[in-house]
Amino acid sequence: MPQRDGRPRAGDRGERGWPQGQSRVGHKPVLLMVMLALVGGAAVGVDALIRRPDPSTRAPNDQTETALPGASTAGGGTNRTLVFRPTVTLTMPGGWTTDEHSPGNLVVLPPWGSLDEVDPGTSDYIGVYTRVAASSCAGVPRRQVPVTVKGIGSWLTHASTIVSTRPRQVSVGGQHGTVQDLVRATGAGTLPCRHGRTYTPLIVGLPPSQLDHSLIPGLAMRLYLLDYGGGVLAIEVDDILANHGRDMAVLDGVVRSMRFAAN
Repeated sequence: MPQRDGRPRAGDRGERGWPQGQSRVGHKPVLLMVMLALVGGAAVGVDALIRRPDPSTRAPNDQTETALPGASTAGGGTNRTLVFRPTVTLTMPGGWTTDEHSPGNLVVLPPWGSLDEVDPGTSDYIGVYTRVAASSCAGVPRRQVPVTVKGIGSWLTHASTIVSTRPRQVSVGGQHGTVQDLVRATGAGTLPCRHGRTYTPLIVGLPPSQLDHSLIPGLAMRLYLLDYGGGVLAIEVDDILANHGRDMAVLDGVVRSMRFAAN
């Protein structure tokens, strides 16, 4: 199961065969310095760290549709997933790639991203996950947080370890829910988890999705939570703050091109 929290898990190589021991923590002291410089060592509004989508940066409209096999695939235009459920049709600029080895996990990478760096948290990317819940320090769902769009969104808004915008109503590809911008809080009063490294648990996968994702220093995230099949479907948009948030609008444009089938 892919994880970013530094907790050891014997034999766990992740769904994409990443080397054991890779995690999303402890790789970016320089990024931490950048983030602290931006926020002055204290929690601030996330709007100061993430740029809003620019309507002029939407993905190009290409009428050629290609079905994506259950592996990494490169190509622009309009593409449709085969393995991931629900089936997603999305429009990508040239040079973007997808990976969908699992029916519950879909990864979309820009040309400047790297699949090997998604889990360590050193790559921009878009992740689509069929079913998620709020995560805990133990890497299991938080029992006190309802597995609903409203329940998870409320927890994100009020968690002391997270700086979040308030949930905004949104519709993506026929699915309805909310979207929030998130960064990890810094300064006094924030007590993230520690398992040799410091991290803030965020979302964990429920079958068929496999993930255990957290917020770490130097990462800005836009998180869509959508009602689907009686549970919560998540679209995670990660932008490394070393880029000063300049890529969030481009990534978000691809998200806005997605269309979900009723399966």
